[in-house]
Amino acid sequence: LDTTLPGAIQGNAYVQSIGWTGYGNPGSLIGTTGRALRLEALQLRLTDELSAKYDLSYRVHVQNVGWMGWVRNGATAGTGHEA
Repeated sequence: LDTTLPGAIQGNAYVQSIGWTGYGNPGSLIGTTGRALRLEALQLRLTDELSAKYDLSYRVHVQNVGWMGWVRNGATAGTGHEA
């Protein structure tokens, strides 16, 4: 990973009883704290020049289901909520 390139990782979470929280600033909290709400789905993406040079792959573990398949570059990982 070329750390001299401009860009960061951003996340968007689908939170139980709230819905999609939206992509926040790079490095910001994804989801909620202290509310005992499930994070049901997740989208992650690279920004700026990092997104032009690299792909970001990720997967999630779903309660009572297990590990889900790999997705990449902003695709939804989790229980199927599409933004």
